Amino acid sequence: MRYLTRKSVVIGCAGLASLLVCLSIIWIFRPLVSSVTPDRLQVGVTTEAEVDAMFGPPIQGKTRVLTPEQARSRGLPARPDGEPITITEKLWWYDDDHIIELEIDERGIVICCRGPGAGGHSPLNQRRRRLRELFE
Repeated sequence: MRYLTRKSVVIGCAGLASLLVCLSIIWIFRPLVSSVTPDRLQVGVTTEAEVDAMFGPPIQGKTRVLTPEQARSRGLPARPDGEPITITEKLWWYDDDHIIELEIDERGIVICCRGPGAGGHSPLNQRRRRLRELFE
């Protein structure tokens, strides 16, 4: 049976230490996963400018006019003069494979959010929603 010499133990420890240093450097400088996801959007709070800052310019947009009755049924505040409310529907890419559709009111606030991952389709947000329903 052969015993390890002191020299081979020192070389092995130095090699292991070098490997750990290299792995630490790779881990520190790895590319970060983007924190920009539709889960960060809050209906009634997020503005169009914030969405543009998160996802860049929209890829498509169109305008719709809602009557005061349609606006009320959607939970939007009616205009004091009773005129129809104009909303803008816009599409954004939020990663290479997914598009999110947002409806933005005249004030520039997100009023509806649709698309994969929008509105809390992630498992964590689904659990949060279920817990809220239990305690309401």
